[in-house]
Amino acid sequence: MNRLFALSDVDRDTIVDEKDNCPSVFNPDQTDTNSDGKGDACTDTDNDGILDAVDNCPTVVNPGQEDAD
Repeated sequence: MNRLFALSDVDRDTIVDEKDNCPSVFNPDQTDTNSDGKGDACTDTDNDGILDAVDNCPTVVNPGQEDAD
């Protein structure tokens, strides 16, 4: 019996989830600057829950993204 299994690509970046270094964030280039196996698009350096790619201050914890100026 021949079965066809659909491969999942949750973020729709054309990289199947099992090979995607950041399966829930669109990152078709799969950039991994520090070679840790986790894509740069998934990096949260300050662990504040905001990915560096959209964090207004990626090295300082500020989960509310406050910007006083």
